[in-house]
Amino acid sequence: MSTLSEIKHGNCHSPSTYEVRYRNHPVAEMKTWEPDERRLEETRSREPEARARPTKKPELIRGSESRNICRRGHHGYRGKVPLPRLKGKVIAGESLLACDFALVTDAQDENITNIISQPFSLEILICGRLSRWTPDYLIERKDGLRELVEAKLLEVVHTEEPVRAATIRAQLDAYEGAAREHGYKFRLVTEHEIRIQPMLYNAKLIHRHSGPFGDRGLLLKAILALGDLPSTPIVGDIGAAIGQPRNALELAIRLDRLGHIRLDRTCRFSRTTPFRVQPSNQGDEM
Repeated sequence: MSTLSEIKHGNCHSPSTYEVRYRNHPVAEMKTWEPDERRLEETRSREPEARARPTKKPELIRGSESRNICRRGHHGYRGKVPLPRLKGKVIAGESLLACDFALVTDAQDENITNIISQPFSLEILICGRLSRWTPDYLIERKDGLRELVEAKLLEVVHTEEPVRAATIRAQLDAYEGAAREHGYKFRLVTEHEIRIQPMLYNAKLIHRHSGPFGDRGLLLKAILALGDLPSTPIVGDIGAAIGQPRNALELAIRLDRLGHIRLDRTCRFSRTTPFRVQPSNQGDEM
């Protein structure tokens, strides 16, 4: 048996050992990296095009203009409301009260042409300190009137703490002054102007049934049947005239939105709600 010293000095020739052989491999030359000029030119030509590409979403689905309020990190309710009167434009609300205001305005105000959420920020001076104010909404109307709207809860506006009440009053005065300085009308809305029944209930029904997926065939039948209704018609008469009693309320709301009828707003919309038929030249196209 071979000893350890024999194995170390290579003097062992037992069958269990063998001579280590080394193979000489040629060393490949290292290539230095050189940029591809053609690809660099293509990248440079695309850079101005990429910079000019808009980063904001399309206006119809943007929600808000100057800042994104529907994102993580915010406490409280945030929402987005598509408005049928503005062709489904999505309007963001920083509170549930602001979303209710958007619903009510879309349902009741026939003169609006555009609503912009969080349109821009204005510099204001509150108690000697410079600050910035972002209105909840900018409303544009057919007569050219533009107004900035701030939606606040009554408990915030009419607080019992004297110092807090003075600060809120100074804020509202600063809002109104900044709006007037830039050519806008200022309006403060609370739940007393928004959550009025049956106005809010009817606004939610109008929003539900004014989408783009209604049956146009049934709507055309309802328009043609208006001339055969009783002298004092109710919503249920529309469904009975076309043989679709379940769709009476939906059709009445759509006819009201198109201007063919005028529902009674003093009560909650139902199958017993009375309405009057408008002159034929006042109705809009479907």
